[in-house]
Amino acid sequence: MFEKEYVSARIKAMNGQLLNKEKLESLNQIKTSDEFISALHKSAYEKNITSINEKTSTNLNMNFFDSINKISAFMPKTFNHDMKIIESMWDFENLKTILYTIYAKKDTINLKKTIYPKGIIYETFIQSKITSIEELGNMLKNTNYYESFMIGYTTYKNTKQICDITYALQKQYFNLHKKTKTKEISDFFKTFFELEDFQTITKLKKRNLKLKDTYLYFPKKTDEIKTKYEKLLNKELPLKKSKENYLLKYSKRKIQENPFSFFLVIDYMIKKRQEILHLQSITRGVIA
Repeated sequence: MFEKEYVSARIKAMNGQLLNKEKLESLNQIKTSDEFISALHKSAYEKNITSINEKTSTNLNMNFFDSINKISAFMPKTFNHDMKIIESMWDFENLKTILYTIYAKKDTINLKKTIYPKGIIYETFIQSKITSIEELGNMLKNTNYYESFMIGYTTYKNTKQICDITYALQKQYFNLHKKTKTKEISDFFKTFFELEDFQTITKLKKRNLKLKDTYLYFPKKTDEIKTKYEKLLNKELPLKKSKENYLLKYSKRKIQENPFSFFLVIDYMIKKRQEILHLQSITRGVIA
């Protein structure tokens, strides 16, 4: 219990460093970079924000990853394995961003400044010059993502549908999270992935897409899609609320059930991520 109480106290202290609601709302009124920098004086972001430029978004992301590193340092060893799996999401997010950029025939050079500065994909990509999907495959040869990429790429060569590659990578991502050793984390990601599917299905319904067209979003057998489609539409999940807000409420319910559960960490990470995204949106509108 002492170990859990210690973790709880550390997370509580980190929560205390988050910006309160009033502070976040006041930031929305800021018009200049000087005002923004001044407003974050003596906050957890002071060292990351000394000016507003093309590196600001990356610096804010680094603040988030620094928080994750702090958590990993004081978490019990039993959670280290699962924390690594949680952190793998940045590899997959970066891979998808790179893939979509190449598929849209856009320049990938600027991506080195904007993708998440975390993980093996980031470290490998910034040292490479990737202009095609084939070159991306070569870049992945010495990573754990190569096999999944090639499975998707083999199908892609016939269909020219980029979702064939992203689905193969996504499947690896799902399977990786099945290896979590903590039931709380396993339950969380089951809800997380189900909610992602639900939101995608909701978008498809609003667009009045026929079931056969859902291949573009769920490249699986049609009967599997139909089953998931019908099952998820019958569940009481939010249509208008964001995925993050739903997961935040889900985590808070779990914390009420067990004040020392791992959901303390998940709750903090979601709030921290939302805060970072909010700050990034403000910087885009600030006059530098």
